[in-house]
Amino acid sequence: MILGRDLRPARVPLAIFFLLCAVYLFTYNGLLRSIDELVLFSMTESLLQRGSLETPQTLFAGYHNPVGRPEPFQALAAVPLYALAQANPEWGKIQTAMLFNILVTAATASLLWLILREMGYSQLLSLAGALILGLATISWPYTRTFFREPLVALAYTLAFWLLLRYRASGQVRWAVSCLIVVGLSIATKFTSIVSLPVFALGLWATTASETRRRLWLPGVGLALALGTFGTLTLWAR
Repeated sequence: MILGRDLRPARVPLAIFFLLCAVYLFTYNGLLRSIDELVLFSMTESLLQRGSLETPQTLFAGYHNPVGRPEPFQALAAVPLYALAQANPEWGKIQTAMLFNILVTAATASLLWLILREMGYSQLLSLAGALILGLATISWPYTRTFFREPLVALAYTLAFWLLLRYRASGQVRWAVSCLIVVGLSIATKFTSIVSLPVFALGLWATTASETRRRLWLPGVGLALALGTFGTLTLWAR
């Protein structure tokens, strides 16, 4: 029984993950429908075939729909799926790479279950929240695309979970991990830089006063490093 008292904590998020993956596969079509998706896929392809982020596959777009080079993290994150298709010639490379957002969205819903449990909600309410996110929001339609929004959503969700872990334990590694994940969201989509001060303030508010005095300088340094990283990511575009 999925909500039994003797259930191991890891089994519920895993069950949510596989359930949502199965549902999403019913509506999956493996088709790129926009130039933005094609550019992201081409970056992943170029990384494995040419060892660069250049996208000569999309030079035609300059004649009718110019598009800039997007931030690189999604292209990097999708490399294992493309490599899997490359190792199996009978698998379509586009179709395999487009499984990416199915996996990302299912992982986000599973992580939401962990967050709700961390916040003290029952297993039933936590399960309902995870399934509502996965099946009753725009998250589901996004699984049919190669857009970056699902990966950004996963990064925000993971950063919030790490923030909760830091609040509960006070261990600095959780705070550092939170800021690193926010940095990866910036490398996925530069507009995520607006979330950096939000999470930084959240970490500051949950830090004991004596720890603040001891860690404020390293914290500011890390925040500045992430801001610089985001700026360089924008410049690289």
